[in-house]
Amino acid sequence: LWSSVLESLLLLPYQHDNSTEGTCDKNPIILHDIVCHEFNYILIFLSGGYAGEQYHKEYLMSVLMLLAFFKNSHGYKYAIAELRHLSILTSSLKLQLGCQYHVDKWVESAFQNLM
Repeated sequence: LWSSVLESLLLLPYQHDNSTEGTCDKNPIILHDIVCHEFNYILIFLSGGYAGEQYHKEYLMSVLMLLAFFKNSHGYKYAIAELRHLSILTSSLKLQLGCQYHVDKWVESAFQNLM
């Protein structure tokens, strides 16, 4: 999984009662502030899949956001490298993402372009 945070989340101790999150379909694991389709993108990424060209930006943004949160440096670096090649990465978006995810090169180039 390349992430101790994500690994510990998925290896929660099993309890025999059905009141614990993730023990049955009626009581799923609740990841607050994480949307289901974003988490699905992470599962696609971790399994070596690809979300398809029409979802490429959304896929990469989800990989960046969630794998930075889960401290998965491999996915974080992958998303940054791939986003760099997208034409939708405007200076304002570079500035926002660069500040939020500590990508100094994006912050610097965004400031230069916006000046």
